[in-house]
Formats: sequence, structure tokens, C-alpha cells
Amino acid sequence: MQALALLLMLPVASLGALSGCERRDETISGYVDRTARWELVSLGGRDVDPGFLLRFPQEGHVEGASGCGPFTATQLAPYPWIEVSDQSLTSADCAAPRDHRSALAALPAMGLAEVSDDVLILSDADSAAELVFRRVTPDAGARTASD
Repeated sequence: MQALALLLMLPVASLGALSGCERRDETISGYVDRTARWELVSLGGRDVDPGFLLRFPQEGHVEGASGCGPFTATQLAPYPWIEVSDQSLTSADCAAPRDHRSALAALPAMGLAEVSDDVLILSDADSAAELVFRRVTPDAGARTASD
């Protein structure tokens, strides 16, 4: 009888042990260096004005900087998908380069992310629109996404 009781308790004990496991970040922030800054270099195949930056500092968070000022957003989709939502700009009045305004508007439409070495590509589901970023180092003289 005691043996039967132990056998019945085994699955419950296993579940308790599993719940103590740390959950892996499956979003893009779990697949890139969280301190990395990504500068937009191409929008729809065209070169862009410098200064549009993104970071993925922790699960669920996007930080950025553009000519429109700093911004934050939410991103909870598992990699390789990306769903940038809840964008929050510090300034609603934006006189930034057109490329920066277009990139801000395009971010929520992006559905796929691909990271390879120092290149990050965000594209929509049909690959009709594409944002290409290069990883920049903090000493490269560019503004940081957390400014």
C-alpha cells in the first residue's frame, strides 16, 4: 500500500520540481546581447539617415532612440517572430528625418526577426517591408537607445 501511495505521489513531486526551473526568455532579447544597440541602416532597401537605434534590454521590452526622441515598446512574441506594440514616444511632435518617422510607423507591422552576427533584419510576414539594422558599439559616437 505504501509503495502504491509513493507511485501516485511521484507525478505530483515531478511537477513541483519542474515548476522550480527557470524559464528561458524565448523573445528576441533572449537571443541577442541585451546590451547591444542596433542602428537602422536600410528601410525598404534604401539607405537611411543615421541615429535610429533599437535595444532589447530585457524580456518584453524594446527601447529606442530616433530623431523623434527616445521611445519604448513591448515585444512578447517568441523568436523568430516579433510583435512591437504599445509604442510610447516622449514627444508627439516629431520633426525628425522622414526615414525615422517611417521606421517608427513600420515597427508594429514587422512580424519576423533575423539576427546574424552584427545584422538584425525585421520584416513583415510577406517580406514586402524590411528594416535592416547593424550592431553598433557604444564608442561608435552614435546616440544610445537608452538616452
